[in-house]
Amino acid sequence: QLARSVAEYFKWQIEIEQILKRYSAIVLFGAGNMCRNFIKCYGEKYAPLFTCDNNQVLWGTSFCGLEVKPPEALRSLPEGCAILICNIYYREIEKQLRQMGVGNPIEFSMTNICHPFILTGWIRDRKKKRNWSKKKCCRSVYRQKI
Repeated sequence: QLARSVAEYFKWQIEIEQILKRYSAIVLFGAGNMCRNFIKCYGEKYAPLFTCDNNQVLWGTSFCGLEVKPPEALRSLPEGCAILICNIYYREIEKQLRQMGVGNPIEFSMTNICHPFILTGWIRDRKKKRNWSKKKCCRSVYRQKI
């Protein structure tokens, strides 16, 4: 079972890279933990242009080195730019963006959910009473056909 979990983990990592390589640029939607995890894992190689958020208080500020813009900024994205939703309410946000007339591809980030292989390690370490830091938790991006 361990070998299968390891194989699934590597397949999962390859899929992430394939998704991100499809686009000439990406923009994130969400200025929270999922955005932070994306930046930690992929921000250097796949640097987002900016992030957006529905929270007006965040507009014009910086989050993880990215400018936070209002959702309306997504209306003027270049054609090859994808929107990566970093929020658990991705379906609601996708609907909001489509109703705004945003036609760019939309991907969904699961950067706060651990892959089963890592989760298994977390459970094993918890049983052994090891200290488990958030940095050990994996991050991923799953494509949603929207």
